Amino acid sequence: MKNYLEHEIEVKYIDGILAKSQEWQWFIEIIENDYDLDDISTNFEFQQKNAPLRRLIGYFLKILEVSDRQFDISKPVLSDIYNISRFSIGAMTVDSAIENITTNIGKILFVVVWLTKIENSDNETNYITDMRFLTQKNLFQAINMQSYTTEEDSIIRYLDAIKVEGFDASQKCIIDNLRKVPYGLSEGFFEKYEQNLVSANAFNYQMVQKQPFLTWQEDTLLDMLAISIKKRTISSTCTMGNMIVPDYTTWTSNLITQLKFFFNNPAADFVLESIDYIRNSVIPSKIVVDTHCRLLKELIEDGDDYNVYSSSSYTVIASMFMDGAMKSIEKNGDVLELIKCVQKVETMTLLLRFKDDCIPMSKEQIIAVKKYIIERYKSIKDIEDIHYLNDYFSNSDIAKNITQEYYDMVMPKFLKMLNTPRHQLIPTLFYQAMLFLIEVNQTNQNVDRRIVKRDMIGLQEYWQNNVYEEQCKNLLEFKYSTSVASKDINMFNDFVLANPILVSQKCLLSSTDDMIEVMRLISEHAVAYMFKKMVLSPIYPLEGAEVDFDNHDIDILLKKQIEEIKDKYGYKFLNRLDTEIYVSGIHERYRQNAAITIPMFHEEKKLYGLIEEILNIKLISLEEEIQLGHLTQLFPLLEIQVRKLGKMFGIVPFKEKASEFMKLKDPS
Repeated sequence: MKNYLEHEIEVKYIDGILAKSQEWQWFIEIIENDYDLDDISTNFEFQQKNAPLRRLIGYFLKILEVSDRQFDISKPVLSDIYNISRFSIGAMTVDSAIENITTNIGKILFVVVWLTKIENSDNETNYITDMRFLTQKNLFQAINMQSYTTEEDSIIRYLDAIKVEGFDASQKCIIDNLRKVPYGLSEGFFEKYEQNLVSANAFNYQMVQKQPFLTWQEDTLLDMLAISIKKRTISSTCTMGNMIVPDYTTWTSNLITQLKFFFNNPAADFVLESIDYIRNSVIPSKIVVDTHCRLLKELIEDGDDYNVYSSSSYTVIASMFMDGAMKSIEKNGDVLELIKCVQKVETMTLLLRFKDDCIPMSKEQIIAVKKYIIERYKSIKDIEDIHYLNDYFSNSDIAKNITQEYYDMVMPKFLKMLNTPRHQLIPTLFYQAMLFLIEVNQTNQNVDRRIVKRDMIGLQEYWQNNVYEEQCKNLLEFKYSTSVASKDINMFNDFVLANPILVSQKCLLSSTDDMIEVMRLISEHAVAYMFKKMVLSPIYPLEGAEVDFDNHDIDILLKKQIEEIKDKYGYKFLNRLDTEIYVSGIHERYRQNAAITIPMFHEEKKLYGLIEEILNIKLISLEEEIQLGHLTQLFPLLEIQVRKLGKMFGIVPFKEKASEFMKLKDPS
């Protein structure tokens, strides 16, 4: 049994929901064929089988929002799931549900939905099945359970009627929460989990095997180990739309204070205060800082550089140095020992990290780093390989510190590397070289910026005039041919003459359906779009897509439209991709459409005459070929038409300021 829906079925299902379809028997038949719908006799079986059935409740809830028809359901478990869904949405009473739900797995899921429905009414939540009721003690301390008072006896009577081997512990957990029975720390909790909690890699996606029936406080503490902390940013194990697992957005300072009071343990404080600092900028105690310092010192002494700078303790300590939080921590004990240890490090990999992360180094280390950077920028003399030169251009320390003497060697060395013009890395080298010059111009205090700007201009011109065409010969040419009947081409030309905007409609994606279809194809071939490409342009090579969400109005509009489509129709897409990837793919489709559409139009003279006739303006005579002047004369005419169109919609064409009296607005 698959116990899941194929992507195509998911799409068909949600299309039906959006269309408010009344025909869902096909869906019932697929579920009965593809899901394990046998009943259970033990709690172990319930744990193995309940997840896909809980997802079915979600499917049925959406169906019940658009259709209340009765379905032909032959499997008792599925019939119970459907009735549970009807109860959840309010279409079936508690008594009716109790009478109609007959299977063991249905009874357990029903009581969970019953409890969850009451929870939602008091806590402004919208859960379908809150499984914490079955496993977490002290849950009554985490949620408002006021409304359970009137239902308590009925729920307990129903629980007593469930006869499933091994379910008695969950029954007791539910009853204890209903009766608000408090529990303290689970026996042996810190003995079992202390090594996970107090670790230099405490926050590195730890998948901790939780013992059953923990308190909600203990469960939340262990959830905090399932995240990653890199560069002062928390990443969850799983993110799908608005769902975050674990949901670190709920880890407020108030919650952390509550948990600290419950545990009153240094191992718990280590995790909680670290999270509070990264999440809420609350500076941790000296004890917690000392612990991070001790753990980090041990890693440094082990001698593996990667383990040091990839650890969560390094992230916490480096963040505290960078934002100045360490100024409030006394420099004694383990903090002092860490600083002493740091100042014995000799490996340049770590020293460069320390420099970037503001971790205090000794005078000798600072001199060593400066010497290393000097050696790096002086290495331009010895570089004879295009790969090494590309790495040289990628080094920010070199760009910031290089002196005029060695900068003057860079461009001659670069030009020398171009002696192998067919090398595939040449466009990348040009790209990195320009980034290097930009960074030198912005950050370097040793080089004459007039020379840098001259080199930037020269680099672009050299690419355009000497390299671009040669590099195009390196490209593999893929040919594709098709045939179009002459009558169809003539018909297309007639349509364009009657309505020239047809060309734009053919080249651009003029409807939401067209946009969805292109996004669907991009999603299905995600790998082809996820890797950056070097685009050869006559002006200069560019890495990746020409997407600019800061300055390009069209990209900004596309971004908004794509994100709206993702929110509403994201279910149609096999993979969830970044908006920028979709925009890049749509740009590529624009180019493909233009390459197909434009060659089919051959009535340029007629269209040119039509423009002249409509505007009643004498244009440059068009004899044979279209020249640049024929196009440029149209731009001011287009601006005039745009302003006329604006007037029709009440848009004033001139600036509405006395200081800019009667100055025309930009037509865009």
